[in-house]
Amino acid sequence: MIPDWYKYYNYGSIIVIAVLLLVMLTNMVPKDSFFGILIFSIALLILRIVFRIYFLIKYKKVKEE
Repeated sequence: MIPDWYKYYNYGSIIVIAVLLLVMLTNMVPKDSFFGILIFSIALLILRIVFRIYFLIKYKKVKEE
């Protein structure tokens, strides 16, 4: 079973990225910081994918036993 903290991280990361996108679209931050926000968002999404793959592999191993 996937831990509860992963579910919070999974949905929380989507919310954080949506908020950052909204902040960028409404020009609430200077345009110079767009690149940093973009790098942070991409890193967060990659980390999300890595955690998902890790837990799927771990769940399959537990299910087989």
